[in-house]
Amino acid sequence: MSYIVNTNTFADNFTPPKKRLSKFKAFARVLLYPLQVLYDTMFGTYKDGNLSSDWSNATAYGIGDQVKYTDKSIYQCYVANTNNVPTNTAYWFNIQDKFVGIEPRMKYNPQWLSFEWALNEWFGGTFVNSPGASDIYVSLITTTDTPFWVGINSNESSLVVSNNVDIFGWIQAVDLTAAVYDFTIWIPTVIWTPLAGTDLERERIVRAFADTYVLAGVTYNLDTY
Repeated sequence: MSYIVNTNTFADNFTPPKKRLSKFKAFARVLLYPLQVLYDTMFGTYKDGNLSSDWSNATAYGIGDQVKYTDKSIYQCYVANTNNVPTNTAYWFNIQDKFVGIEPRMKYNPQWLSFEWALNEWFGGTFVNSPGASDIYVSLITTTDTPFWVGINSNESSLVVSNNVDIFGWIQAVDLTAAVYDFTIWIPTVIWTPLAGTDLERERIVRAFADTYVLAGVTYNLDTY
């Protein structure tokens, strides 16, 4: 399926041959121009992505200007303004919930390099086609410990009753205070800090994206450098 829409070409090709004079083609293009704007503004960037600059409180925006906000959405100005956040519907309207196009996002997956590429594209880092070389990168964690076992030996691995005084002889914790992770996502502080006002909120933002692609049962933590 072709996603390409060019109303100028359409106006030229579908005008009757005897009417393909410059003035008639120009008139048809003018009539179809709003459709081209609609496509370029919404559908075209939805497929391929939107490269608009980050919103700035110091920039004077005019009608039609597009910006990327901290929620990773794209907004278009319909009332000229300065220092009005894009979520203010009196000046802006949302045209795209995700600045990354649908086709690039279809390639996101939990494989090492693909996952690093997705993280860097989404949060504004630089991706390098080598594991662990990108701005935001993943390091694997190797551990031989298990969180706990049931029964110290085969003789004691029988009935376990929650209120039995001998329960601690059957269930032994290795170290439940130290979490066991499969990998760490490393994020530069220059990317981490602007995400939000607190580390808790920053972690929530990163996990909201990463959890979409990390397989069930795989655990990870976040760290900065």
